[in-house]
Amino acid sequence: MTTRKTGGSQRTAKGKAARTGPTATPAHAAKRGAKKTVPQRTATPARRVGDAKPGKATARGPLDLVRLHAACFSATRTPAVVHLPALNCLALEGRGAPEGREFQDARGAIVGVACTLKFSQKAAGRDFKVPPLEALWWSDYDLSRLADPRELWRVPRHTWRWKALLLLPDFVTSEDVRGARQVLSDRRGGDPLPGRVHLDRIDEGACMQVLHVGPHAEEPATIARMQAMMKERGLTPCGFHHEIYLGDPLGDPLRSPPLKLRTILRQPVR
Repeated sequence: MTTRKTGGSQRTAKGKAARTGPTATPAHAAKRGAKKTVPQRTATPARRVGDAKPGKATARGPLDLVRLHAACFSATRTPAVVHLPALNCLALEGRGAPEGREFQDARGAIVGVACTLKFSQKAAGRDFKVPPLEALWWSDYDLSRLADPRELWRVPRHTWRWKALLLLPDFVTSEDVRGARQVLSDRRGGDPLPGRVHLDRIDEGACMQVLHVGPHAEEPATIARMQAMMKERGLTPCGFHHEIYLGDPLGDPLRSPPLKLRTILRQPVR
């Protein structure tokens, strides 16, 4: 076997022949001739706020209305002004105290229709989470007193008027609501109460809102702080006293211990 030197390095003629000689197979030659290629990476556009279409369920899970409309469901113990968009919701009106039978039955009916809608929409690929119960409160006892929501606690509770509310995704239609009402009514043996639940739209715009922690009977003190903040900012109440009941998955403000109740108090202003 002969060797030759090239620049101080030695290569055997036999070794070279083994790599380049006539005995090399076409497959080996092709392998030697092929250039290594690096896969090209495709740039992924950065995700921007607003890219996701509002009101659409995502592959990650059901649409979370509380997160989508965070300003509607977040507040601190310091009153603050928020600006809210017009929103679709289920609604059911009635009369009486919040602990009364009529309001509790209405709560069950509106939450029942919402849950029925949730499962029908989920079957269509548009699932959503049922948000907390809400309610507007006022009284026909003396409409002039509504300029100060604290006056509501000074009139007979059986005269209170209310509208129970549950926020809905924009993709739910009146036809969907009618179908859910009928399903729930049939399930309850022809109960007429679900038939009173309807699709509504509320547009409160600028509002003063605050988090109240504790019994509902102590709300007037929290409302007084809201009134003070309104006066400081030169704002005037307009519209009805609005409460959002946080923490209870069934939307029942009476299920939690009074001291642990968390309620957002909202007052439209101008």
